[in-house]
Amino acid sequence: MKENLHKAATLTSTFYTILDMANIDYDNAKNEKIHSLSSDEYLEPKERYILNSDREIIKIKD
Repeated sequence: MKENLHKAATLTSTFYTILDMANIDYDNAKNEKIHSLSSDEYLEPKERYILNSDREIIKIKD
């Protein structure tokens, strides 16, 4: 996980990291390692969004 410490992440990344660290296996798990921060295969998300206080979806610009 240290390799991915300063990489961008999303809620999706958090979800798949928890599944990966808990060794929870499911259909398509191997293909979704790219979303897990604890995986050597992790890929940073190309687009990230937030919901602001006005309930508007805002794209984060890196």
